[in-house]
Amino acid sequence: MQDTTIELGGRKVRIRKWPLRRAFDMIRRAMSAFAPVLAAADLENLSDPGALIVDLAAQLNEENASLAVDMVDCALDLPAGDERRALAEEAGVEDLAVVLERNLVFPMGRLADWWRSSRTSTTPAPASPDSESPSSGH
Repeated sequence: MQDTTIELGGRKVRIRKWPLRRAFDMIRRAMSAFAPVLAAADLENLSDPGALIVDLAAQLNEENASLAVDMVDCALDLPAGDERRALAEEAGVEDLAVVLERNLVFPMGRLADWWRSSRTSTTPAPASPDSESPSSGH
């Protein structure tokens, strides 16, 4: 995989995979934060996965800014400290999108399949013409 860099504070900073000791916690926090974010994301049109990641990053940044900063902070290839944190706080949605793309482990196709199955399991199916009884779930 090629190096990924973003520009923060007027300099190029390399994005790395989250350190193993932090990756599990970050992914767990990301998945719980993504539940409401995914509900509002436009997953119907997956022709541009990059745009979808940016959409998710924008919504995550808006809904849970501290988690967004933590995600960028953990991915910057710099020593931990005030400078790294300050750069993470300066990061924008496009930068967060790069971090998410580099670190989240599920492929976009599996995300789309999960989204479609979760929507069909909570949305009543249209009644078939030969159905005699109305849906009793609502």
